[in-house]
Amino acid sequence: AWRLDGLAFPGWRGRGVPFPTVRWSQANLEGANLLGANLEGASLYSTNLEGANL
Repeated sequence: AWRLDGLAFPGWRGRGVPFPTVRWSQANLEGANLLGANLEGASLYSTNLEGANL
C-alpha cells in the first residue's frame, strides 16, 4: 500500500514527503484499512443473507 502513496495522496512531489503529509497518509491508510474491513464484513453479511434465503 505504501508504494501507492505517491499516487494516492496530494502533496507528494517525489523529492520527499513533509512530516505532516506522512502523518496524513498514515491516517488515511488506517481509514482505508477500516473501510476494507467494513467491506469484508459487508460481503460476509450479504453471504449470510444469501444463505438465509437458500
